[in-house]
Amino acid sequence: MNNEDEINTIEISVEQAKKDVATMKAIHNLGSHPDFVNVVIKGYFETEAHRLVMLKAEPAMQSDEMQKSIIKSMDAIGSFRQYMIARIHEGRMAEKAIIDSQETIDSMREEDME
Repeated sequence: MNNEDEINTIEISVEQAKKDVATMKAIHNLGSHPDFVNVVIKGYFETEAHRLVMLKAEPAMQSDEMQKSIIKSMDAIGSFRQYMIARIHEGRMAEKAIIDSQETIDSMREEDME
């Protein structure tokens, strides 16, 4: 593979990294929007999670079916939160990858000029 092919491959990776960074920025923007904070951060991640924990201990909710339903709902909250955290982590890694890739491309182009 010659330098130009390698550069093209790196540039394709950079385009995906830019998408990951855009997703991270969108999550950060959501996190500062009052409606998102109210509905998702406070309402879902905090209030609903608390309600489910309290419900899980209720004597009337001890059947296997009810416990499974509660746990499923709790898992959904955790999965969504983990999804958001993972996208932020990927975005941070992508920001670094973009910088590193650009440095690599610049270096390869300099080698081609020599």
